[in-house]
Parts: sequence; structure tokens; C-alpha cells
Amino acid sequence: KSKTQVCRLSLGVKNPLQSTFSVRVESAGSVRMGWAKLPLVAHGLMDLNAYRVRTVLPVTEGQIQTLELLPQVADDRFKIERERGGFSVHHAEGSWPADQPRTEKLLRGLTQLKGELTKEEQTLVDADLTVRVHHPPHRSQLKFFVEESRVLCAVGQAVFVVEEQAMNAFRVNALELRSLQVVTYERANLIDLAIHDGLGRVFRYRRKPAQRGVDAWYQGSDQVTQAHRLSALQWDLHTLRAKRRLDSLERLECDAGCAAVVVRDQDDKELVHVRIERRQGMVLMQNKQGPVFEVDPALIKHWPFEAVP
Repeated sequence: KSKTQVCRLSLGVKNPLQSTFSVRVESAGSVRMGWAKLPLVAHGLMDLNAYRVRTVLPVTEGQIQTLELLPQVADDRFKIERERGGFSVHHAEGSWPADQPRTEKLLRGLTQLKGELTKEEQTLVDADLTVRVHHPPHRSQLKFFVEESRVLCAVGQAVFVVEEQAMNAFRVNALELRSLQVVTYERANLIDLAIHDGLGRVFRYRRKPAQRGVDAWYQGSDQVTQAHRLSALQWDLHTLRAKRRLDSLERLECDAGCAAVVVRDQDDKELVHVRIERRQGMVLMQNKQGPVFEVDPALIKHWPFEAVP
């Protein structure tokens, strides 16, 4: 059904000789009748509940280019934008990389949002939360209204009754979506690796990429036999996510006493300089002059802060 045209499909009796049903189609002033094959459900009876519209926004995560979250408080409004290799957050206070897992969870909650379509006459004003979605070439807008006993979600002319918990998933603060990725670098560019143990010792290694199979690692002229430990560290740096950001700290306090991992490329350009401080059972990390993160100690307990044979 649209604003200008109505198509009505009527299902009739089953053909006694074949697995078909009579159908009647009324559209644009014409009437057509015929036979159609339909799946048999519950011994020949179709469960019409299975055909009810329940998906609020029928798009996939990959189709969403931008997402705007507009609560009633203007200062809390922000936009998430898809970029090459990830997402970014744009807020009145600035822009920053978005945390990939949290952002994907938010998009997944949007595409999986379901509700019960209501036919009640509704007069809905002053939405508690508005979500604008750009899924090229279209744009959609979801408006949430909190009533005494239920939450309504309006999408165009359609109004759904949804769970309050589903709406609360979109009540997020822009700062909560800041990236928790400790290091961002292309791990294939790692050629030189220096590991500082925090006690004054520095272990330096050089990676020789292999065309096939496992890369070779060298300490000076000697080939490292336990090369898998260095390859694991190379991968860990690429995937390392923190538990939280510590906005109260601008820099680590250990200074020269910090453990550290330094990565350089074939042109001797420094790609990574992560300093590591252990404090009261916590592990704190800072890459160059970036934010200070708290990291789960279990994620680095296998890092080789001693000579790798």
C-alpha cells in the first residue's frame, strides 16, 4: 500500500487436485484471478502472524553510512560516520575515531530492532529520542516516545511498540564511543622492534618478511629460534584494546623507568612507541603523546621482556 495506490491480495480455496490455492489480485482498477503455489503450514492453514511486519528498519549494517543520535538535550547530540576501515564520531566538542566493536553493536541493535506494529490513531509530539539514518540513497528517521506503560517508535507513518531496553541502547554518550584501540598501525610495516624491560635493558630485533610461510627474526646477526613470540607481539599491537581511557592522566609517571615497545619501518620511521607502567595491579599504556589507557594485564603477560632465544 502507498499514498497513491492500493494492491489487495485475497487467498481463496485450495485446488483439490494440486498443491495450489486460488488468488485474487485487485490493483489499479483491475481484477485478476489465478492459481499460486504457497507453502503449507500447520496442515494446510497459514499462520498469518508469521507475516506481520516486526522489523522497524529493514536495512543491513553495511548499508548504514551515517547515524545521528538526537536526544532532547542538544549538548548530547552527535553523529557517527562510516570511514574507510572504521567509524568516526562528530560532536560539538570535536571529532575522534569511534570504537569499532561498540559502534558495530550499536548498528546491530538498530538493524535488529523489532516491535509490534500498532494501528491505533496516534498523536505523537516531542520525541524523547530521534535517530536519523543515512543508508544511501535513502534516509530514515526513527522517533522514540516514552509513555507510561510502553515505548513507541515512529518510522514515517508506521508506529511500533518496542521494548524500553531497545530504545535505551541508543542512549549513549559520544565520549563512550571513543576508540579503545591502544595502537593503530599497519603491522606489515614493522621491520625493527625494540623492547625495553623498564630496568635499563633493551632487546632489539629485525624482521625479515617471508614471501611464504613464517617471517624470520634476527637479533644482530643471529636468527631467533622462537620467532613466533615476536610475531605474536606484532599481532597483539595491532589488535590491542583497552579496558578504559583514563582522562585524569595526561601522561604516565614512570618516565625513563617505563617498559616500552618501539616499532620502526624500513625507513627507520617510528610507527609505535608504547610506554607501559605497572601500578597497583593495573597496567597503564600510552602510545607516544596519545591518551592513557588501562589494559587487562592478561593481554600482555606473554610479551617477551627478556631476550628471546
